[in-house]
Amino acid sequence: MYWKFVCTPETEGECFLRRLFGDTESYKKEKPVKKGEILFLHNIGTKAYPLDILYGPFTAETDAGLIEPDAWNGKFRWQVRVSWNRIFKLTNASQVIPYLTEKYRFSDSEGEKILKTLEEKGLEIIAHSPEPVLPENISE
Repeated sequence: MYWKFVCTPETEGECFLRRLFGDTESYKKEKPVKKGEILFLHNIGTKAYPLDILYGPFTAETDAGLIEPDAWNGKFRWQVRVSWNRIFKLTNASQVIPYLTEKYRFSDSEGEKILKTLEEKGLEIIAHSPEPVLPENISE
């Protein structure tokens, strides 16, 4: 299974620095993410400053649950610890992947298409790092 988490410019840095994706607890039943599944992070921006940047792939290192209660000031308590080997960044992602904004859970065939698109059309922004980092060209 493949999953998409959403962030904004305000929350994106914390996702990378903590190696943690989060959502509201209302998604407990809708996002039963399991360790080993593949995730994507979609920065949608804000109403005043809309963005459409997709990052990935990430690997779920934990099942979804409450991992760091203080992350995002406690707002997003349905969390998944993530890791990565390489991260690709795709701008105008929903124009390239039309079904991206419609869902947060992707079938294997959809997820594989997203991976292929990221690798072919995206920009590789970071290789594996043993320590949490915030890439310099993130959200540019």
